[in-house]
Amino acid sequence: MEGFPILGYTAALVTQVHEGRAILYSVHIAADGANGDCQVYDGEGTGGDLIAHLEALSGTSFERSFARGIVINKGIHLVANAVTTKCTVEYRDID
Repeated sequence: MEGFPILGYTAALVTQVHEGRAILYSVHIAADGANGDCQVYDGEGTGGDLIAHLEALSGTSFERSFARGIVINKGIHLVANAVTTKCTVEYRDID
């Protein structure tokens, strides 16, 4: 079985993780020094459908897993606040 791309990102992030169709399996965030949050959209920006909003208290981490995965149609767009120290996205390209 082919492995999944697992991508890590750092604080104050607005990025297009993937363009096009994919299956999203999990998003993990960590917060140091203050509460962190992250939004995941199906689209090429924040105008896409909001898939998940994650929050982590200072000094903790939080993971949202989707057991069977969520089909993403337009792309995976990630927005994290300045105190979210790490975001990890696990997905598989289906294009």
